[in-house]
Amino acid sequence: MNDVPRDELNAKLETIEIKMDARVEAIASKIDGFLVAPSERDKRLDESIAGVRRDIDRLGSLKLNIWGAMLTAVALGVTVAALSVTVYQTGKGDIAILPQPSPAIQTPALEHAAPDA
Repeated sequence: MNDVPRDELNAKLETIEIKMDARVEAIASKIDGFLVAPSERDKRLDESIAGVRRDIDRLGSLKLNIWGAMLTAVALGVTVAALSVTVYQTGKGDIAILPQPSPAIQTPALEHAAPDA
């Protein structure tokens, strides 16, 4: 029937099986590599997203600080303007109350009286 002995056929099958196992192992390692790469990428993306969120929080507090500083500056400007107007108005009223300078001292006019005789 067959010219190939049974032992030789078993050896060939074993060789084929070893080659197939090696190929399956190579394919499995490639699949594992493909599966590991996205998980590593996902970790990096999660870290990046966390960093961006921290930056956004910092910028939000910075924005509040800037608004607070601007409101403080505006309040100070309004206060200075109000005080200036008040001081001006107070000074304006004081000018009317200031004592008037006394007139220059005048010597009484000498009356030319006729000599009494």
